Amino acid sequence: MTVLKPALLALLIATGPLAAMAEELPVEVREALTDRVDAFTELMLTGRVADGMDFLPEEFVAGKALQVGMPLEEFESAMRAQMAVAEVGLKVESFTMDMDRASYETTPDGSRPYVMIPTEFVMTIEGAGTNKLVGNTLAIENEGVWYLISTDEPNEGKFISSIYPEFEGVTFSPRVIEPVQ
Repeated sequence: MTVLKPALLALLIATGPLAAMAEELPVEVREALTDRVDAFTELMLTGRVADGMDFLPEEFVAGKALQVGMPLEEFESAMRAQMAVAEVGLKVESFTMDMDRASYETTPDGSRPYVMIPTEFVMTIEGAGTNKLVGNTLAIENEGVWYLISTDEPNEGKFISSIYPEFEGVTFSPRVIEPVQ
């Protein structure tokens, strides 16, 4: 029993802060965010992927433009055009953002609440087959509007922290891509 106590204590210390950081979604957050998620889901299900850019915060898009050395307006136009071309050979089989499994969390510095939403996207790309993408979507609120950011690209956490320093130390799970037979 003496050996078990230190092991149990170590486990509680290791998991305690993580468990305390994730909370149940407050009702007002769930309602506002669900409206936004529903609108975004409708775009994805109808194959209007390019219009999904409207759900990204301006600071995030501006940071991406700066990263590639383009003026913001030119970058937005180029991204929408590139996505519109991709939409031509894309068939969305399903798209789900699981609000029942969403976790309400706070940045390590305690300054900003955010929500991580498990997301699954099944799509068929002409000539490339059908794939299921499983990952998370970061939801952040700016001036009363909820924005949605896919967080599962390599180095996306580092990029998000460069735009929003309060996210320094937040770990984002990598996206998993599985072929669908």
